[in-house]
Amino acid sequence: MSRSLEALAKATEQRRKQAESAVEKALRQARASQQPVSVASIARAAGVSTDFIYRHPTLRPQVEDLRRSRRNATPTDAAHDPRLPSCCQRPGPSAHPATGNRPSKTP
Repeated sequence: MSRSLEALAKATEQRRKQAESAVEKALRQARASQQPVSVASIARAAGVSTDFIYRHPTLRPQVEDLRRSRRNATPTDAAHDPRLPSCCQRPGPSAHPATGNRPSKTP
């Protein structure tokens, strides 16, 4: 292999490793936050293309696993925060779905 090809291969490998490190850093930051996760959001945070993540054999599953875990997680949002005024809270499970009114307890 010629020197110029070796240099090109070395530079390509270095860019790939930098991109992988950037995606891994973006994944760590996403795990620490409670923001929604997508391939596009991780790619944007890492400064890489979505194609890079979609074609990567180990990074794509990590992003998808995190996205799924966020989607399936029990909501810990402010909807049931007792510090919020009642007008801002979601009704509990026993409330009427349309009005949010609880059934009366009088016979």
